Amino acid sequence: MALIISKTAVAPYDGYSEGDGSDPISAAVDLDNSGAPALVASGVVAASLVATEFNYTDIQVTPVTEDVGIDWQVSLDNAAWADTVAVPAMDALAADVVTPLWFRAQVDNDGRFGVSIQTGCKISVTRKGSPV
Repeated sequence: MALIISKTAVAPYDGYSEGDGSDPISAAVDLDNSGAPALVASGVVAASLVATEFNYTDIQVTPVTEDVGIDWQVSLDNAAWADTVAVPAMDALAADVVTPLWFRAQVDNDGRFGVSIQTGCKISVTRKGSPV
């Protein structure tokens, strides 16, 4: 384990599934389908990006969904939201490094979904890693 998205910020880390869909980041959203507001945000899902070895730079985190009408966002501070965030370098050569992340879904409130949905996303993490 070198770089994971975890439910916990302390060891032992409890990572979300890595591509197999068995334990994705997910959130519930309640809609009234009125169109006002046009978008409804889900509850916030707190997670951590954990580096347990290597020195990572140029880190980008992007939530990915294939669901039309649902836009997942990520934040480094639970205030400013974006489709992708640039995470500061994480040098875990001597000790684990943890960066808090928050995720939420923005869902169209236009009637295409029921009044309550559960949605999930995959997380794309790009980075450069060096063992020194």
